[in-house]
Amino acid sequence: MMEWKVIESRLIARQVQRASGEIQRKYAIWRNRVRRGGPDLGGGFRVHALAGHRKGQKSARLNRQWRVIFRVFQGELVVEALELTPHKY
Repeated sequence: MMEWKVIESRLIARQVQRASGEIQRKYAIWRNRVRRGGPDLGGGFRVHALAGHRKGQKSARLNRQWRVIFRVFQGELVVEALELTPHKY
């Protein structure tokens, strides 16, 4: 099986450092699962495509509040993690 590459933006690197230990741990789990199996994984992350100004990007749920926003490069085994954000209800 081919391993996926996860590229992290500068923004998400800072956001992960500032996040709680729980969110840092769940982000690390998400990142490792994507590397092993690709972005459309199960495991409770509830991955879905976004719309509007985020068209072409996807969201994965880390917990009830926090999401990781990412995009997949077509034709390549590359995922770019863009942003770690609290979901606004």
